[in-house]
Amino acid sequence: MVVGYKSDACSEKWRDDPVRAALDKKAAKEAALAQKAAAAQQMRALLKERLEKGAASSAMAGADDPGGDAEAVYKREMERQRQKMMDEGSVSDSSESSVYDPLNARNVNKRDRREKKRERKEKEAKEARKEKKRRKKEKKERKKARRREEGGG
Repeated sequence: MVVGYKSDACSEKWRDDPVRAALDKKAAKEAALAQKAAAAQQMRALLKERLEKGAASSAMAGADDPGGDAEAVYKREMERQRQKMMDEGSVSDSSESSVYDPLNARNVNKRDRREKKRERKEKEAKEARKEKKRRKKEKKERKKARRREEGGG
């Protein structure tokens, strides 16, 4: 018997007791709520810490516009990055190898699967040819041995 609650001497005697089931269900619900509350408290503390870090870093970057237009902040950041790249004369980070393209990745995966399948088939065909050659050689040797026996016997 599988028991969904802590088993004691009375559990076996009154296992289908609706009052016990209701009490157990209530205790489980309270424990789940307490666990959720603890997790929420931890999350709040973590978010607060991250927001403080984020506010400090954005203040340094000059994008400390609280409640400002997100699009304007984004455009400013992109312009700043573009200017930085143009001033340094460096090569763009967005080369083909560093940008993840999900559609291309899917095609690459398909191509890899096809290639592996083709290699596996080639390997199986090669093994089949070897096996056929081996059987042919064995048959030839048996025939040769039979001729020796018939000729010598």
